Amino acid sequence: MDVDIRDISFAYGDSPIIEDLTCRFRSGRFHAVIGPNGSGKTTLLDMISGFTAPDKGKIHIGDAPIAGLGKRELAKSISLVSQNYTVNFPFTVNEVVLMGRHPYIDRFSHPTVHDLDLAARVMSQTGIDHLRHRKITELSGGEKQRCVFA
Repeated sequence: MDVDIRDISFAYGDSPIIEDLTCRFRSGRFHAVIGPNGSGKTTLLDMISGFTAPDKGKIHIGDAPIAGLGKRELAKSISLVSQNYTVNFPFTVNEVVLMGRHPYIDRFSHPTVHDLDLAARVMSQTGIDHLRHRKITELSGGEKQRCVFA
């Protein structure tokens, strides 16, 4: 789904970070947001992910305004792998990848065969299937990033 950003602005107190930004991120393409430290890159990603609301303007995921999407629906549309991702619990790689299926699994339910198959397929596609039984706390930084991406 495309992400449409229309005239958004955001400030921390009296310090404007983003002013009147309009852009579109098209589905199926790679995009880069570049700028110096403190220029609002992470703030922009936080707004697109629904963690922070713009002070002004609108963000749409597909045709839907992000402000109108519930957390579960938003999680089905967007995910974010932060540059500093820490998992302090000794979950296996397989368990962490299955966490990505959380928005699709009913509350108090278990992953289905379909969920398990999708997790296995994405681990294979990202080249981490050999790590499936390893604890994420035992992986290198790059392996953790790949796991979280999967």
